[in-house]
Amino acid sequence: MSLTKQDIGEIKTVVNDVVENKIDKFAIVVARGFEEVQEKLKEHDKRFDAVDKHFDKNDSAHRSINARLDLIETDLSNIRNLQNEVRHIRDLLSVVTTRTEFSKLEARLIKVERHLGIAK
Repeated sequence: MSLTKQDIGEIKTVVNDVVENKIDKFAIVVARGFEEVQEKLKEHDKRFDAVDKHFDKNDSAHRSINARLDLIETDLSNIRNLQNEVRHIRDLLSVVTTRTEFSKLEARLIKVERHLGIAK
């Protein structure tokens, strides 16, 4: 049995309807998929924002700690310098020839020792 033009036309119509219907359904499925992906990306963006805030807090704390360490290093350096000065003054006191020089060095030593908190 051979197909007539009308049969072929009807077949084409049915096939086109089926294909268009499937394409429309597929397009809907793809669109929904993209919407789901978009929603997931929004959730991830929110999570990354929370992580960024956490790192900002850590960065601020890190800067604060660094500033405190810098201050401590400066204080330690000053203390070392004062201790060296005490040693130097003590050395000078052992070889001083006049009472005036001795009194000046002793006054300077007492001042440095008070600053260090080790005054006699």
